[in-house]
Order: sequence, then structure tokens, then C-alpha cells
Amino acid sequence: MNDPVIVDYRKVFEDNPKKSEDHGNTIDLSKESQFDQIIAKNPIVVVDYYATWCGPCMMLAPAMAQLSMDYPTVKIVKIDVDKFPTLAQRGKVRAMPTIVYYYKQKEVKRHEGGSKGSIDASIATLLAKK
Repeated sequence: MNDPVIVDYRKVFEDNPKKSEDHGNTIDLSKESQFDQIIAKNPIVVVDYYATWCGPCMMLAPAMAQLSMDYPTVKIVKIDVDKFPTLAQRGKVRAMPTIVYYYKQKEVKRHEGGSKGSIDASIATLLAKK
């Protein structure tokens, strides 16, 4: 069943990063090419590499959602490593969650795991550079 209306509707969402209602203002990628666009267009980007089967990732998700609302000028991008294995490999992800911070298109910090407090502090440090 390939209803053209449904196919066209899906195409709209494939071409645009989507904000997940459950995840505040975080951006869930729908296409690999969006990653480079987001990094290029935003001075501060925090990338959360996660997997849906990863317990610590799911526990961190509400904190990332809150941080995305606390820091509206910072783009927080969630990348499902199972959907985007090439990005995970390119990002040298070895464990989940892996949080990577970009400032002016350059990776400036990363850590595996993390707490809301440590991520909050890292974002505040980047904002102080701005």
C-alpha cells in the first residue's frame, strides 16, 4: 500500500530535522546530511549519541530535553547509532551515551556517559566563550 499522500507526507519529514515533542527542543535527525548542516549553521552544538536499547541513554533523555529548553541558543542533536552507524563511526563512538560538544564547527569536548550537571556545566563553559 503506497498511498502517494502518505509517501509525500513522509518525504516532508525526511527532509527536515524534527523536534521531538517528548524531548523538548532536541533535534532527532532524519537524514545523515542534516548533521553537517546543523554543525555548520550553529555556533554551539551538543550531540547525544544514543541507542534505544541503552538504559543509561534513556535515563539521560529527559535531562537533555530540559537542557534544550534551558539553553535555546544551543542546538542539542540526538543521533540514534543504530539508524546512523556511519555518523557513529565518524564520531568515534565506542559507548553510549557519548556526548560531543562542538564550538564553531570544531569538536572541543566529549565524554561517555554523563549527568545533567556535567553537561550543563560544559554548555555554560561554551556559552562563556561566545
